[in-house]
Amino acid sequence: MSDLPPKPDHELDWPELAAAIFAAKGIHEGLWRIAVKLRFAGLTTNWGELDGSIITSPTGMVGFEGIALFKAEEPGAMVFCAGEATDSTVVAAKSSKKAAPRKRTRQVPAKT
Repeated sequence: MSDLPPKPDHELDWPELAAAIFAAKGIHEGLWRIAVKLRFAGLTTNWGELDGSIITSPTGMVGFEGIALFKAEEPGAMVFCAGEATDSTVVAAKSSKKAAPRKRTRQVPAKT
């Protein structure tokens, strides 16, 4: 028995996740920035002993709370075009061997 976690049955990259979110929310046009909602906490934790003394150290915890969409006015980091993602194609997970062809949603880079 391995101590490694099992391989996931499905994985989504950011463009696939954007397409799935747009489809689930009925969004068919526009530029959208995807953000991750996180919750942070600070605490003090005992990390064991060193030379007979207990080691206490400030510690941080991060919890994943969800995903948020923000309407974007222009291309940029984590901005995706809903119009490229919401046609009738199926968003297929990477692990699916017989998935229908999919249209890739691409991140819209900022103009330099």
